Amino acid sequence: MNFSRLHPLFVHLPIGILLFATVLVLWQVVKKTEEFEGAIRLALALSFLTALAAATTGWFLSEEGGYNADMLWRHKWSGISLTVLIGVLFFTHRTNYAFLQKVFIPLFMVAVGLLTFTGHQGGNLTHGVDYLFSRPEDNSIVVTNIEKAPIFPTFIEPILKAKCNSCHNPSKAKGDLIMTSQAGLLAGGSNGSIFNFDSPAMSELLQRIHLPLEEKKHMPPKGKKQITDDEAKLLLWWIENQACFNCIVDSSKNRASVAPILEKYKSVNTNISALKVDSVSEKMLSDLRQSGISISRLSSNNPFLIANFSGREDLNNSIFKKLKKVENNVVELNLSNSNFGDDLVRYLSTMSHLKKVQLQNTLITDEAIQSLEHLKYLESLNIYGTKVTGGSIKILKEIASLKNLFCWQTKILKSEIEVLQNERPMLSVLYKIDDSIFGSTRLNPPRIFVDRQIFNDSIAIKLKSEFEDTRIYYTLDGSEPDTLSSLYVDSFFLNRSATLKAMSELSGWSSSIIAERQFVHSKAQFLHGELSIAPAESYQSKGVESLFDFQKGSENFSDGNWLGWQGKHATATLELAEKQVIRKVYVSSISSPNSWIFFPKGIKVYTSLDGKNFELSKEISVPPTPSEALTELKFFEIDIEPKVSKFLKVNLISTLKNPDWHPSAGEECWLFVDEILVE
Repeated sequence: MNFSRLHPLFVHLPIGILLFATVLVLWQVVKKTEEFEGAIRLALALSFLTALAAATTGWFLSEEGGYNADMLWRHKWSGISLTVLIGVLFFTHRTNYAFLQKVFIPLFMVAVGLLTFTGHQGGNLTHGVDYLFSRPEDNSIVVTNIEKAPIFPTFIEPILKAKCNSCHNPSKAKGDLIMTSQAGLLAGGSNGSIFNFDSPAMSELLQRIHLPLEEKKHMPPKGKKQITDDEAKLLLWWIENQACFNCIVDSSKNRASVAPILEKYKSVNTNISALKVDSVSEKMLSDLRQSGISISRLSSNNPFLIANFSGREDLNNSIFKKLKKVENNVVELNLSNSNFGDDLVRYLSTMSHLKKVQLQNTLITDEAIQSLEHLKYLESLNIYGTKVTGGSIKILKEIASLKNLFCWQTKILKSEIEVLQNERPMLSVLYKIDDSIFGSTRLNPPRIFVDRQIFNDSIAIKLKSEFEDTRIYYTLDGSEPDTLSSLYVDSFFLNRSATLKAMSELSGWSSSIIAERQFVHSKAQFLHGELSIAPAESYQSKGVESLFDFQKGSENFSDGNWLGWQGKHATATLELAEKQVIRKVYVSSISSPNSWIFFPKGIKVYTSLDGKNFELSKEISVPPTPSEALTELKFFEIDIEPKVSKFLKVNLISTLKNPDWHPSAGEECWLFVDEILVE
């Protein structure tokens, strides 16, 4: 084993450990505590030992050569300096000298800065100086006319960038060969020219590619993404044409040998800006938003729209029928993490100008992909976490406009992906997350299955994750769950009000964000009630009775369960079936800023025995809605001093107008309520 090759393994350890120590140090400074002194000392000791290992292996690796001398010098000596500085920090932390204690924090900040500089220099060495700020989309090429396509930038340069340049660039020139420039390619490396124009097949470049994978001189090295047969044929064809950098396809020789391959690179122009599409009025957009559809313009003064249904569990035919009014304008459609399935896919095919469709973590199968076949502008498709199989490869291959496909965690096999990439080399396919770049990926939160959120006896709750062997931890007291919380084993019953919070854990992954759902247990019955002001005609539901019918409204506020008032406060007075002690009051509301709907600004609760003399029991204020807020359902839980009552009055204080940050600031906003419950 080559000891120096352990450098990439060791180099990440001191980074993570030192950053962990930084968090502990900053926590102690802010909180003015010393509770983590032992942990900081241990972290510094481990950071020093791993930094020493990284510096040692890095020193030997540098002796192999092939790196830019100036960059290597900066990375090497900044790494050595960082190792020494961490050692000094460890010594300083465990000493009692007052002077050293005073300089500990400044030295620590210097170490963090030096860590950043050293890591950046290392990244430049391995990936090139422009890697951090380069974007993959900058390299995308649309080939609409194969005959007039320039050979090198269209077919050859993308191969070199993907398979060769990481080892042969000005920062890391293995074998003294630089393949990032015309001059470097023509100059060759330590073994001479990589081209043989007299006998192209015998060129050094091609011979290295065709060596057995186990051979040390094979290019690219074992473990790297390999050159495909089509790519090798294109390289041979290019060398047969004297490795030209300026020639085009129709002036090249031996074109027939690669004609079937070149055809695979043909793309279509999907520029929709030239389309004549009528603009959608602000009133229509407002009506769609008020009907529960989150929709916005692609940009100002642009006729095209973005529709977002992410996370919704109430998608149905009626919602998409409303969207048909603007189906020619919708170019981006987000259906991720929703209940969208094959029963609704027919609506996709009618949105003929779709460019981007997000279907990740939905219920779709191969049937849904068939509905996309005739979308001639579709460029980006995300089917991550669905049941789509290799049976859809044929259809995906025929969508000529498609440029980006995200199909990780589907039923499509790796071998089937390879067939697709071979047939469509210009199609970018994300089939697997590269752990060396992203590290651990985050799980999606567990899904909560339950019949209802409001109940008077008990309910069964089931939690489910998208992957097998996932552990789900949950709490019922509103606290944040962790691995010390209750472990979900099977469905369980709930017979009291609770706030359920759940998270997913799986080895090799980052913990999920937290899924949350409120449940309200109430046996109290109301006889009747009255409203101080009638709700808007479109949102009257069953009148005041809808506030105590135990029918929870959904994110679709047009589902018939909500009472809504625009630009008005509202008060509900309710009579209980019998006198009883009231300890808590729950008010269910919805906030959807895109649809001009906001939570009440405040809630006042009054109680009474006779229905005439009411006493204020509790008043709460609700924080203003932030500008980045999405649609949210919430039970406002109001604790009051236990009191025997027969009547309840709830005063709902509206925000009245859209806040200053809103696109329609100053316009009258909506207040929505669907249930008022007592415990």
